[in-house]
This record gives sequence, structure tokens and C-alpha cells, in this order.
Amino acid sequence: MIWSKGHAQSDTSLNSTLNLIESGDYSTAKKQLQHLSNQKSPSDTVFYLLGKVYFLLEDYDNAKITLEKLVQSTPQFELAPILLSDIYDAQGDYSGARKTLSDAISKNPENCEIYIARARLYVKHSGYDGVPLQWYESALHFCSDQQAITVLLELANHYFSIEAFEKAHNAYKELYELAPNDPIVLFDVSNYLSEVGNYNKSNELLDKYLKQIPNDSIAIFQMAFNYLALEDYAKSTQYFTNYLKTDSSDLEAWYNRGLAFAANKDYALAIEDFKHCLTIDPNHLEARFNMAMVHQNKGAYDTATEQYTLYIQNNPEDPEAYFNRGYCKYYSDDPNGACGDWKQVLRMGRKDLWKSVKKLCDN
Repeated sequence: MIWSKGHAQSDTSLNSTLNLIESGDYSTAKKQLQHLSNQKSPSDTVFYLLGKVYFLLEDYDNAKITLEKLVQSTPQFELAPILLSDIYDAQGDYSGARKTLSDAISKNPENCEIYIARARLYVKHSGYDGVPLQWYESALHFCSDQQAITVLLELANHYFSIEAFEKAHNAYKELYELAPNDPIVLFDVSNYLSEVGNYNKSNELLDKYLKQIPNDSIAIFQMAFNYLALEDYAKSTQYFTNYLKTDSSDLEAWYNRGLAFAANKDYALAIEDFKHCLTIDPNHLEARFNMAMVHQNKGAYDTATEQYTLYIQNNPEDPEAYFNRGYCKYYSDDPNGACGDWKQVLRMGRKDLWKSVKKLCDN
């Protein structure tokens, strides 16, 4: 809570008002704040909260009047120009919003929060481009460690989104060095590491994160996916199983666990997971294809042929499906059917696949 200028109203009065605001009872909060504002030497916080309540009630004119007076009387009250800018923006006055924050920076040139607000406003309307990135970077000179975490997170995620990987790496690295135990930092940096293929380090950070927030299903899913990428199929299935306990409707979790079971040659379990995928979505082509491959790998060629045929009916342009179905037909004593599929592969331009089986069709 920021207190400045004037007599501080009792904690009880303001806490009661804050509770009303948090509960959404803005009308009663407005009455309390209007009463407090008419008391002797009301604090700046009263006027700020009154402006905020007007804003929440969409009474933008009174909100602007209240906050403009506060900005003029107490320019160092950082929250006031930020909220005033939001009000201008809500009314569609982007230039007024931008000017409010620019003026606030000229009066508070070392205020991190106002720099961040101006950068976010620009990004909202114009996207990331040169100038706001400089504002973000400038803010770091004036930020506390906690504020710097916010700035670095936004910068790092932006750099990664535009594939400025070196800058992203440096920002994430600085972020982790600044707050190696902060759960938000651990989560975001671990996601970045997974995206760039550093799965071991990603899991190291996710493990630290899950010790603080053990039931975060998104983090559990990411751990499972990382282990799948690392070909540690036993741990991958373990984490996917834990995840599915929290969300049994997640199609991709069933599919990815099926992939892990299949890679670990747990064919019966893989088939059950792919079947479950197809129960949720009968048109899940990847599940159908991989179930066919599992039957093929276990030597159930007739069943595999049936699954490849169902797959081809929905995706007739996949040469690998014809190639694999031809393989299954060949080992089911149907060489003519096999060569028919393999010649279709050749017609589709996959000479590399045809070359490996050509001699089987020469006779």
C-alpha cells in the first residue's frame, strides 16, 4: 500500500474498501471512498482507489477527473498515471494514453513500473518493434530484482517468439541467475530450454518447480514430453500416467504415452492408448498410423494391414502408409498386393522407398 501526502486513513477503513473492490461490490466501495475523500486531509491512496472504482464502474469521466488531479498534485505516485493511461486507452484514446505515460516518465525518469506500462501499451497497439524494446531494456536500469524479473520475462519471451535466439538465451540466462528459485522463472525458462532441445536442463528446472508446486499438470506434461524426447520411455510413461490422473480427457497425453509405450516395446499398452485416442477422435490419423505400426512391429500383419487401410482412406497421399501396408501384405503371403502398394509408392515419387523393394517385385 502506498501512502503519501495527508493524513492516512485507518487501515480498517481502507482494508474494508479493498475487500469490497476485490469482491466486486464497486458501488458500495465508491460510497465509502467518496466519504473518505471528504474527510480532513485524505490520503492520495483514497483518491487513487476512488479513480480505480470509477474506472471499474466504467464511469470514465469521473475516473479521469479524479486521477488527473492526483497526477498533478502527486506526480511521484506511480500507479496514478498508469491507471489514467488505462482509462484513456479504454476510451479508444491511444494518443492520450501514450502522452500520459510519457509525461509521467519525464517527471519520474527512473521509475521502472511506468517504463513497463509504456512498453506494454505500445506493444498492445503496435506490436514489438525497436522503441518499446529499448524501453523495456531501459527499465532494467531502474528496476528492483522483482521488477526486473517481470521485464526479463517479457523480453525473453518476445525475443524467442521472433526467433532472436541469442538475445532470448541471454535474457533467460540473466533471468535464471537473478531468481533461480522463483517458480515463474523456473517454469518459463524450462519451457524455453525444452523448445531449443535442452531437455535434460529443462527437466532439472521442472523438478525444482514441481517441488514447490507439485500438482501443476502443465509442468508434469512437459516433464513427460521431455523424457519422451530423451528416449527415457519408462519415466515418460510414468509422468504421462500421473498427468492423465489430473486430466483423462487430454487426447495428446494418451497419444504421447502410446508413443512412449510403443518405443519401449510395450505393445499391448501402446495399442490400448492409441485405441483410446481413436475413441476420443476417430479421425486422429497419427494414432491410427502408429497403432498400425505397433501391430506391424509385433508381427500381426493382417491387423496392421486393416489399420493402414483405414488410415489410407482418410489420408490417401501418404506414401509411407502404402509402403508399410505393402510390407504387411508381403509377409501375409500376398506378394501381388504388396507390389501393388509399392508401385503406388513409386508413382508418388518416392524412388528411395521403391528401390529397397524393387527386386521383390521383379519376378
